Amino acid sequence: MKTKKEVLLSQKKWAESEKIEIDKDQYVTNRNKNFFMELSTETLRDFSDGDGAEVLADQSIRTKIFATHSSSALACNFFEYWRYRDKKPLAKALKLKQQIKALVFEQKFSMGMSGTMPNLDLALLLSDGTVVGIESKFTEWMSPHNSIFAESYFIDRKKRWKDVGLPACQNLAESIHRGLEKFRHLNAPQLLKHSLGISNMTSSSSRLIYLYFDLHSESNIKKKHDEEIDQFGKLVKEELQFKAISYQNLFEELKKISTDPEHAKYVSYLQKRYF
Repeated sequence: MKTKKEVLLSQKKWAESEKIEIDKDQYVTNRNKNFFMELSTETLRDFSDGDGAEVLADQSIRTKIFATHSSSALACNFFEYWRYRDKKPLAKALKLKQQIKALVFEQKFSMGMSGTMPNLDLALLLSDGTVVGIESKFTEWMSPHNSIFAESYFIDRKKRWKDVGLPACQNLAESIHRGLEKFRHLNAPQLLKHSLGISNMTSSSSRLIYLYFDLHSESNIKKKHDEEIDQFGKLVKEELQFKAISYQNLFEELKKISTDPEHAKYVSYLQKRYF
C-alpha cells in the first residue's frame, strides 16, 4: 500500500466485498454499516457532545463518520469493542503501566481561554487517575496542510503552556506561530492544543499518544511524516510522555494478546477491513 489513493481503494473493495452500499464519495448509505458493532448509547452521546457533528439524531443526514475512510470510524471500530470489556489486553498492547478504567470519545478539555475547545479523539482514564489522550489519524496526514494557532493563544504575551508546566511545549508553540518550525503532515498545533487542555483540566501530567494509519512504502510523504514525528517527539517527549504508534503495530500487538476465541470476530473484522 503506497498512496492515499490505494488506501481509499482498499476501503471501497472492503465495502463491495461486504455488499455494503456506498455513494460516489465512498460514504456508506447506512451509518451502522460502517462499524463492527452498533455504537453504544454512551459513545453516541460522546459524539453528540462533540463539536464535529459526526453523529446526528437523524441518521439519514450524511456526516463525516459515514465515510469508509473516516478516522472517527476507524477509532470506533478499534476501541468501542473494549468499552464494556476487560481492558487489560488493550492496556498491554498500548504498553501502559496502569490499567484502563474508562474511555471516552471526542473528549473536550478546556484550555483556560474562551472559544471552541478542540475535541480529543479518545481519552483513556487510568487506574491511578492519569489521563492519556489519543489523537487518531487515518488518511489526513497523507495530504500536506498548514495548521496554525489563533492569535488568542499568545495575546498579551500569555504563556499558556508554561503556566501548566509545559515550557518545552510553550517554546514549540511559539516557534510554530512565528514560522520558525514547520509541520506539513503531522498536525503539531493540534497535538499541542490537546496537551494544553489535558494539563489544564487534570492534576496529572499530560500523556499523549499519536495513533496513525501508516503507509507500507518509502514514499516521500511517509518519510516526511516520520521525520516530523521524530522532530515533535524530541522537542516535547519528556513533558508529554509522547508516543507515536501506527495502527498496524498496535493491531499486531493486540492480535498477539487477544487470543481468546471471544475476540475472534473482532480481530477478523479489523484484519479484513484495515490490515
